[in-house]
Order: sequence, then C-alpha cells, then structure tokens
Amino acid sequence: KIRSRYAMVCYGGEGNVSYANAKNLGVIQAEILEQLTMNFKDEAALSKAADEVDLEEALRLIEEKLLPRQRQLGVDLSTVKH
Repeated sequence: KIRSRYAMVCYGGEGNVSYANAKNLGVIQAEILEQLTMNFKDEAALSKAADEVDLEEALRLIEEKLLPRQRQLGVDLSTVKH
C-alpha cells in the first residue's frame, strides 16, 4: 500500500511509478505523516511517535487519501523491487 518516495524514485519505473507520480504520492504521504504526528509537540515526544502513533488512524488515512490517488494515477507499487 505504501513505499517511501525514495524507494519509488530509485527502484520504480515499472507499474507507472514515474518520478512525477512518486513526487505526487510523496506529498500525500508527508501530509499523512504530519497529521499522525501533530500531537507530538517536542523532540522527546516525537522520538516516541513510532511506538505511540494510532495505527488504525494511519491505515484509515492511507485508504482514504493515498490509495485513491494511486489508483487515479495507475500506480502499481508491487513493481517497486527493493
């Protein structure tokens, strides 16, 4: 469902994983990450975010925001090999 923008750019190409599509999806991924971590106010709290982030909310945001855009762009992330 999700690959880092770096992986998409470096190892994409097939499955319509172009640079432009990777950049487009990367913006949405950054927005999701920002939304999930907005309550972690300082560096100490942010360092714990990986353990405390709401994974159900993360999945909901991915399914609502990222996956529709992937489908719209015709991107197949299963072709990103690494």
